[in-house]
Amino acid sequence: MSSLVLKDGLLKHLEDLVFFLEYQEANPFKIRAFQNAIPLLEGLSNANLTEKIADGSLIEMKGIGKGILALAKDYLRRQSSEEFETATKDLPLELLELKQIRGLSAKKIRTLYEELGIKTLGELEYACQENRLLKLKGFGTKIQVALLDEIEKAKERRTKFLLSDAIETARPIVDKLLKGGAMAAAVGELGSRLEIVSKIKILSTEALKSSSPNIQIEIVEPQNFYWEFVRRTSSTEHWNSLTKFLEQSGIKQPEKIKWAADSEIYSAAKVAYYPAEAREYSIAPKIKFEAISEKNLTGVFHLHTSESDGINTLEEMAAAAQSKGWSYMGLSDHSQTSFFYANGLKVARLEEQWKEVDALNKKQKTFKILKGVESDILKDGSLDYPTSVLKKLDFVIGSIHSRYGMTDMTQRLLAAIENPFTSMIGHISGRLLLARDPYEFDTKRIVDAAIANKRVIEINSHPQRLDMDWRILHDACARGLYVSINPDAHSVAGFDDTRFGVWLANKALIPHEQIINTWPLEKIESFLEKQR
Repeated sequence: MSSLVLKDGLLKHLEDLVFFLEYQEANPFKIRAFQNAIPLLEGLSNANLTEKIADGSLIEMKGIGKGILALAKDYLRRQSSEEFETATKDLPLELLELKQIRGLSAKKIRTLYEELGIKTLGELEYACQENRLLKLKGFGTKIQVALLDEIEKAKERRTKFLLSDAIETARPIVDKLLKGGAMAAAVGELGSRLEIVSKIKILSTEALKSSSPNIQIEIVEPQNFYWEFVRRTSSTEHWNSLTKFLEQSGIKQPEKIKWAADSEIYSAAKVAYYPAEAREYSIAPKIKFEAISEKNLTGVFHLHTSESDGINTLEEMAAAAQSKGWSYMGLSDHSQTSFFYANGLKVARLEEQWKEVDALNKKQKTFKILKGVESDILKDGSLDYPTSVLKKLDFVIGSIHSRYGMTDMTQRLLAAIENPFTSMIGHISGRLLLARDPYEFDTKRIVDAAIANKRVIEINSHPQRLDMDWRILHDACARGLYVSINPDAHSVAGFDDTRFGVWLANKALIPHEQIINTWPLEKIESFLEKQR
């Protein structure tokens, strides 16, 4: 190990150790000793530090005791220490990720982990967006808002973007180019709406300097813009099939044609139009693909009100849904097991909510609120209310919110799918993009069971979830799976996330007839009734 690596590594090792000692509320004098040692060691040259550790003379420095020397020797030998391993026993090292957030002390991080299971930045952001911190001891509205602001600053330092963040980063650049008279559009991962973007690429007919290494502006001549736009938003598989159909249609040297729009290229190839997000797979001419848009949605399921962990009231959410032109919305606040972390509804509160739904529905002739719930799928796969309650609901979304590490998640999901009162499964893999990996389960068995039982698997449109994965959905829907594009909205603004679900559905090439919330309300109600 070089002396430079030793010094940087040892200093970080001490900083991390201090954090975990504070987390465990260890002896304050011990914590202070390690804290005071950090600037002392930082003042040494790399070579001098290595020498003093090796010959033991480090202890001669004021403020350095036997414990710190022993730790330094241990670290020099194996890049770890017994002290650190003892302090971190049974604790996830991912907690260190939260240390970078200003305003989060070790004590607060301990509360987040012990009470809500939060150990990563992405999990914290998601919890804040779902208002999980409002009633948590030591937190509240102001701290939650401040944490979201600090999380945004931390995300700017990351090398990968969520799709939603990449869109916001690229927007001012594209707008500036367009206002300057250029032709411009996102291409690459962002243009094709991949859920995670490593580099933001913008196609433009004019140059513009970017200060970010993660943003790349690719210059083309105006006459080549749409040809290059399609090429740079297509997979190799899609592109090769498109050029083959152009050739079969008698189009010679299409790259030299000045196309007026990307749709014109598909028309010339005599195939259906595939928008940028749908260019993952080969074109099948015998299947008349028709992309879905937000205008095709007749309503949405999976939304939360201020009765659980949402911000807006039921009436406000209903008004916002109506303003979208939807004819219904599927109310689904959290169930009783989630009472602590999401203010889930006990039976009495749920029944009171039904009365409010009935009152609002009486006032509406062209809009309906469906009575539902997002029920926790318990560890044995059962739902969170007795049959006497479940049978009174119009629909039930079954979701896993805890015990992600169970050894048999497949059986847990199967039990929920086979429950006659389960209408659909929410955020099926449990993943949080760039924050939490999906839990393991047998995808084929689950999809087969959902198809056999006519259960819907939601497309969770929350930009941190985008779950189920479109790669799995492509094959699953080809076999007959029904889906629903759900916003998982915790506020009126959350309804806008349906665009992410629409893009995901198009990536998977899902036919309209298999997306239940493109159906009229009467058909949906009949479908939900027949599921039981």
